[in-house]
Amino acid sequence: MIRRSVIGISVLAIILPTLLATNLSTNKTATIEMSNSRVSFPQVLVSQKSYVPAINTWSIKGTLKSTTANQALWTVRSSHSVPPGDVVDIEIHQNGRKIWQSWSTQGGHAWHGQATNLPSGSWSLDVGIFQPQWASLDGWWNQVASAHSGNVTGTTSLPIIADQAYQHWRKTYVVSAGPGMLRVIRPQNQNDTVSEGIGYGMLLAAGHNDLSTFQGLWAYAQKYRDAYGLMNWEIKASGQVIGRGSATDADEDMAYALVLAHQKWPHHGFGQAAKTLINAILAHDVSVTNRILPGDSWGPTRIMNPSYISPAYYQVFAQFTHNSRWNSIAQINSEWLAKNANTQTGLLPDWLNANGTAPSISWDQYPQDWYYDAVRVPWRLWMAASLGNASAQKILTTEGQWIQRTGNVSLTSGYTLNGQPLNHYQSGPFLSACVFMTQYANSAMRQEALNQLETWHSTTYYGASLRALALATLAKELTPPL
Repeated sequence: MIRRSVIGISVLAIILPTLLATNLSTNKTATIEMSNSRVSFPQVLVSQKSYVPAINTWSIKGTLKSTTANQALWTVRSSHSVPPGDVVDIEIHQNGRKIWQSWSTQGGHAWHGQATNLPSGSWSLDVGIFQPQWASLDGWWNQVASAHSGNVTGTTSLPIIADQAYQHWRKTYVVSAGPGMLRVIRPQNQNDTVSEGIGYGMLLAAGHNDLSTFQGLWAYAQKYRDAYGLMNWEIKASGQVIGRGSATDADEDMAYALVLAHQKWPHHGFGQAAKTLINAILAHDVSVTNRILPGDSWGPTRIMNPSYISPAYYQVFAQFTHNSRWNSIAQINSEWLAKNANTQTGLLPDWLNANGTAPSISWDQYPQDWYYDAVRVPWRLWMAASLGNASAQKILTTEGQWIQRTGNVSLTSGYTLNGQPLNHYQSGPFLSACVFMTQYANSAMRQEALNQLETWHSTTYYGASLRALALATLAKELTPPL
């Protein structure tokens, strides 16, 4: 827990002249020694700033993980954006002494890097925010994160972290829906349930060997099947169907989860349920030319959603049902993704027509950009790439190169296809995507992206779901049973 205290005016009168003089003469950061575990806010200076809300309500979070005995990766995130020109001072201390330092005047709310030549022992990450040109101190955060030179990154078990993410997700978003049934709620949407959430829940429950949760979610999905045997996509908290027709991504996730469940619990009827659901998907979610449709009630639409395409699933479905048509579906749709991915970034938009043109979409704020639907594409590509899918590997390679060029794994909320940010706040779903994109970047960026995902705690259904799924996937809990 952070303890807050205030630096008195008399103390500032002593500190600041020294600070300014030191910086003017050396053009480097002066050291301000602070006591341990303290957050300081000089209120007289804060009142002169235009921060909204006041800086004494901000939170500064970060990670510090050693990679060798003398190096560490660090990240810092601010709850509010720092204006360009202000100085974000990042320091690593040992026993109250500064042993490493970096700073930025670029503004923003997320920073990262690598510290080298650190002495052995325990370290703490400390952060200060100063007005432009180091004119005055606005706030100082001690003990933002800590590490020890002996605790090399990777010693924490990824399966343990993935299980912790799942247990928190389940306790937060899975509720009873009547005898023998469970549903996944979206608190930000009046606690409704979407088939997408049921699919995510079934994947996670199967991956984490949670039979009772899996059974409860599958029972709920079956209750709300439509005329084609696929789940209606949105159900009110009261149980009323308000989104009729299926959503293909949810149908596919449920079917794949049933295959996983059959492998784990072969005597519960999940194998036959999987075959029935896979056949319904083939009949109603796939066009006669093997394109993946958005759902079972769209008719012969040209509109496609790239994040609904799951080539790894199709390979599994082909083997599980002994229907080779699924291999053709995997190939055709994989090649379509590769053809329409941006050549510089590898990014795909939320929605596209089959011929690559932009459809007329009214329900998505940024349908032609890499936004909250398409953020799932890297996850699905990575699963396909792990099975040797060349098209998926090609796209992920381009995405990894884009991330490496930017030098930034702290992705914000959405991007144009050429890589320009749509917003300026950090977003959990995009951090989850970045983990898969950086599998094709350098090792330092891969580790940094994983560090951020491990320490990020989303407060939304969607963000928490994608984080739990990403961790489960990387922990090989959703590995295709081929």
